[in-house]
Amino acid sequence: MWGLAKLPLPYTQEKKLNPVNVANTNPQFIQNNTVISQLTNEIKSTISAPAKIVPLKPRPVPFTAQAPFGDWQDPRQQDGCEEASLVMAWHWIEGTTFTKSQALDEILAISAFEEKTIGEWRSTSAEDTAKIFREYYNYNNITVQHDISAEDIKASLIDGNLVLVPTDGRKLGNPYYRQPGPPEHMLVIFDYDEKTDEFVTNDPGTRRGQNYRYKSNVVAQAIVDYPTGHREPNPNPQTAMIIIQPSS
Repeated sequence: MWGLAKLPLPYTQEKKLNPVNVANTNPQFIQNNTVISQLTNEIKSTISAPAKIVPLKPRPVPFTAQAPFGDWQDPRQQDGCEEASLVMAWHWIEGTTFTKSQALDEILAISAFEEKTIGEWRSTSAEDTAKIFREYYNYNNITVQHDISAEDIKASLIDGNLVLVPTDGRKLGNPYYRQPGPPEHMLVIFDYDEKTDEFVTNDPGTRRGQNYRYKSNVVAQAIVDYPTGHREPNPNPQTAMIIIQPSS
């Protein structure tokens, strides 16, 4: 096949196609191009870099045992884990603390409110506990999630929430409980330690419960949403957690 003869290009086109010319050998031109290239690369890097998600640092959660002065003979305090958990949660929302006397007053006041509202103050289900919190404190940023796992708890903590879980306390293996432990027990989870795979809790079932750590699998296998009442039958047990969002 015959090819076309190569014709000489006009000077202006030849100059455009020539990668080395008088203009781009100018030192100032090269320096400017280098700066522009560096800036372009930095911009591209900034745009393409994925945003790093940093969980909010957990707000301090004040602690109280359900029997602040150790009066475990009082039935309202003996069964006061839900009430104590609500007291801690509320003061976490408000960013306030309390004395032992104030904590006791609130625990007993919530017990009286429960008896008036739902006719029971001993053990309250996750739904009833959330209902009491809404009505007693007039606060609605609280939800109940069922059929949950340890991963669901972690996800809620990453979102900056506080988590309350109903458990069979006998399965927690806490050595500071009066053995074998309470069959119906609620506690507060406010952090997760990835290095040790532990939930950090405020457990009102013992005066040593502040910042008490449980392995995540221990908590997961202990969670059970017990019915409202006192050692009521629970033929269809399921897991649940109460999620409390901060006010701001």
